[in-house]
Amino acid sequence: MTSQGGATLAVVQESEPTEARGVGATLNLRIVRGPLQPDENEKVLSEYNKRIAPPHIAMHEYLRWVQTSPEGPAWHAILESNSHGIVGHQCLIPIRADWRGRKIVAAKSEYTFLHEDFQTAKIHGLERVQRPTHIVAANQLFQRGQSEAWGPFLISTTPSLRRRGFYGFVATDCPLWECLLILRPMAAARKTPSLQRWQRACLFLGGAAQKTVWGPAARFYPRASEFQIVKIDHSPLPEQKDFLSFFGDLESLRWRYPSDEYERLGLNSSDYLIYKRGSIDQYMRICQWQLDATDLSLSQIGHLIQIAQKDGAMGVRWSIYGRDDTAKALVRRLRRSGFLCVPHTKTIQIKSHQQQFLRPECWDLTDAMFSFHR
Repeated sequence: MTSQGGATLAVVQESEPTEARGVGATLNLRIVRGPLQPDENEKVLSEYNKRIAPPHIAMHEYLRWVQTSPEGPAWHAILESNSHGIVGHQCLIPIRADWRGRKIVAAKSEYTFLHEDFQTAKIHGLERVQRPTHIVAANQLFQRGQSEAWGPFLISTTPSLRRRGFYGFVATDCPLWECLLILRPMAAARKTPSLQRWQRACLFLGGAAQKTVWGPAARFYPRASEFQIVKIDHSPLPEQKDFLSFFGDLESLRWRYPSDEYERLGLNSSDYLIYKRGSIDQYMRICQWQLDATDLSLSQIGHLIQIAQKDGAMGVRWSIYGRDDTAKALVRRLRRSGFLCVPHTKTIQIKSHQQQFLRPECWDLTDAMFSFHR
């Protein structure tokens, strides 16, 4: 089987499973550059959606990420069984990055799954490798990425595979603050993911208090604001001198932030904020920004809340990564404005030959890198 737009690097035969549930199966591994065939995309996305919490990913979103990066389509690792077809998948999406003025191509792993019946299956031609199946396939994929001079690599995958880890990757804890201002307390308590029952109750009560204050208060702020709506690709984003930064050039901005879902607000010639529009069951999500917390006025925060109210959003969600003075100052400003800010840690897995990229403080991390679909 061949894919459109790319040559297959590995095509090997497999033995039929000796048992109906995949025990004794030998899988076929293909490493291929996209775009994939339509039926392959359908299978990959369908299987991936079965393994994540709702809302599920739409086909047009998936295709945008895996096919239309400014650096070209993703590389895919596809595991196949004669009896089940595609039973495993992982891809590397190339992402333009800037490091102290030097342009590089990083890559993010996405849409990773391995069918539960084939967790211990061997891969044809690699039977002697004494590592878990998903790691063997991933290593072949990342070797292909390295041959393209891509890197560093960042892994995003389902919780079951993330807990097992990936060979050659460093698991790194990234501290952050999750800051929320709730406008629809009942919806937020029901729809906010990964919360226990008592946390949902607290979110509802806190949200009710926030809505009581900000619901009417935001209406008193003037509609005119120092924030000006500009086109997503109005201009390249300012370079971050000491951080590995992403989505700063015009092509990457258009790819990462489709204008029917995102807005860019300008504060001055250099400061900006990009957000994803909220809805009845989604937060207005602040994705990427550059601003001085001391310059963020209460009226500007009120203007953001006005926008969320206009869109009928559940509220405003702002994830602030790091524990440096800039992050702390922004958290303090939001807390004083009534946001609920809770410390949290996100564990990410990074692979790089350059030691500085293994430290999260060298990355300009925002939700732009983690909220492709949510």
